[in-house]
Amino acid sequence: MKKHKKKIIWGIIILITVGVIWQKYFRSSDKEELESFVVKKGSVEKTLSVSGNIEPKEYVDLSFEAPALVSRVEIKVGDKVEKGQILMQLDKSSLVANVREAEISVEQAIESEKLARRKWDDYKPEEREKIKKTVEQTKFKLSAVRSQLYKGTLISPIDGIVTKLDVRKGELAQGVVVRIISEEQGFEVEALVSEADVVELFENQKAEVTLDALGSDEKFSAKVSHIDPEAMNIQDVVYFRTLFEMDEIDERVRSGMTVDIDILVSKKENVNVIPLRFVRRDDEGSYVFVKSKDVEEAFSFFGKKDDVENSAEKRYVKTGIEGDDGLMEIIDGIGEGKIVILIYEEE
Repeated sequence: MKKHKKKIIWGIIILITVGVIWQKYFRSSDKEELESFVVKKGSVEKTLSVSGNIEPKEYVDLSFEAPALVSRVEIKVGDKVEKGQILMQLDKSSLVANVREAEISVEQAIESEKLARRKWDDYKPEEREKIKKTVEQTKFKLSAVRSQLYKGTLISPIDGIVTKLDVRKGELAQGVVVRIISEEQGFEVEALVSEADVVELFENQKAEVTLDALGSDEKFSAKVSHIDPEAMNIQDVVYFRTLFEMDEIDERVRSGMTVDIDILVSKKENVNVIPLRFVRRDDEGSYVFVKSKDVEEAFSFFGKKDDVENSAEKRYVKTGIEGDDGLMEIIDGIGEGKIVILIYEEE
């Protein structure tokens, strides 16, 4: 009876020992969970995101031909104006003074040329040319200020709304003093797209616009309406000006507002996909590690992580679209239902 009890005790001890060994060597750190993914059918989308601004489709920047004092201003920012409406006028007395000053400059230049021609052969060809150009330039300036004397009134060439007014009565008008945008023509979105991304764009391509002022929850559908044929260089980076036409314009939208644009570059449905992190690359191309069914079953009962990794098959694949959600299209190399495993190779 005592011998029988001893056998039972020893049996329990052996079972406990075997359990501890099993837990330690087969259920713990040696059998780490191996990350895997079953190739499945799915859809992938690739979008391009750029920033831009709301701009009027039609606008005019108005200025006088030469600097002069303003005597009358008939508008303010926000006013609606009609084609042919008087916007502002210049001080006639200052214009007359400008004309007289220009006439004196012409007289002086002509007199200087007459004196120079007395010893014309003593001058080098480039010096003669400079003297003649000085006379031409003073005559051109005189013509401009005379024209301004007759055109001392600024008139709107279109129907629209005044969005910029850079001069007041009694101030000197220089450069662009008034901007008028056409409300009838509406707005468009202007963005600068880098040369690396512009090759994926084409006219009528669908896009989605969000305005910083309205928040990301409000989205406006749009499409590519124009891509400049010539690039512009900004701080050594090549960009192409790209325009987008919005399907609908909210009354809260204002010229100059900042926007974010998401352009659908490509989309495929019902294709084989796996997470991008499972794809590796070398000089020969893209590849994945495929787990065979036999190895998978063996690993489930007795194997270790290293056993499966060492038995995995390295297989080269042809990839397609890299989706925004981290999925990669697999065109060829592995089919639906295959299991790929994640192996971090040493460099």
